[in-house]
Amino acid sequence: MPNSKFIDTFVTMLISVIVPVYQSERFIKRCVDSILAQDYKDIELLLIDDGSTDNSGDICQQYADSNYRIRVFHGPNSGLSAARNKGIEMATGKWITFIDSDDAITPETFSSNARILEEHPDIDILEYPILEHAGSSREHMLSFNPEREVTGADVLKDWIQTEGYRHCYACNKFFSARIFKEKGLKFPVGESFEDIALYTEAIQACRSVYYSNRGCYIYYLNKEGITNNYTYLNIEPLLRHNFHLHNMIVQMGKKSGTLHDWIKVAQCKLWAGCLNLTVDWYRIRTKQKTDVNKTFMEILKNGKPSCRSFNKCSLGAKMNFKYFIINLFGVEFGVKAIAGFSKKL
Repeated sequence: MPNSKFIDTFVTMLISVIVPVYQSERFIKRCVDSILAQDYKDIELLLIDDGSTDNSGDICQQYADSNYRIRVFHGPNSGLSAARNKGIEMATGKWITFIDSDDAITPETFSSNARILEEHPDIDILEYPILEHAGSSREHMLSFNPEREVTGADVLKDWIQTEGYRHCYACNKFFSARIFKEKGLKFPVGESFEDIALYTEAIQACRSVYYSNRGCYIYYLNKEGITNNYTYLNIEPLLRHNFHLHNMIVQMGKKSGTLHDWIKVAQCKLWAGCLNLTVDWYRIRTKQKTDVNKTFMEILKNGKPSCRSFNKCSLGAKMNFKYFIINLFGVEFGVKAIAGFSKKL
């Protein structure tokens, strides 16, 4: 813990940086050093040691002992969501941002985006560029050019139209502390792909979202990570979250009274995403021999887009083939047939 003479400093901190740490002794220094290298200094860094049994906890403590802006919290292993929630609980900044312990950020990330946050006080979420799968053959830069601000009722509509649900990372974003404090938002404990669940709620609570093209979050490919290792346990939440998104779009169409073209396209794309995930469910070789939730299968059946709507989406040859199989054999048999054609995960 920091010396008492520094306590008041935390009250005026603008940005709270939350880093959950678990078995990260190989990466944690790279992560923390990239944060300390920021040319913007009005931050507090919260290192949440989630019951690490390697040297991660000791490394975190060394940083905290040598820098008053860093606080470390040691606790039993409770999972990523619980660690992030602990960070939210202890954060004092006006803005909260999350960085995973095996990732990093470029030096100007905080300073360049802090200017935007100070100039636009109504912003609740700011999203900035992310280099996905850095250092691998899958490396890809997700950027936002031109920069733009979306406000009011357009926030959710824009997020859906631009397929923002494809990058629901908790990282590469600055959240207004209001989103968490006033709305009571928390990451679901004990689940994988918890980012999707929280961000879907957060985006609906926003007054304003800003898409910035400044700074960069470096998301390194972790071959041991969840997104690279589907299992029965971690694909179920992903499947459920995506079906929830699909249902949310369906309800938006019903409330509007008119099925606008953008809603039709969104329904079609999310239906296709849910179909792909359902196929993956049956491809997992380590999965228990159970069928997918019957409710999900019913949604695929009842929500299947018309040929005209599907063709307008231009989803590619592979997806067209899957749609053809579904039309030919029906959803349930078609999904299992497609899974049978595919390589096991």
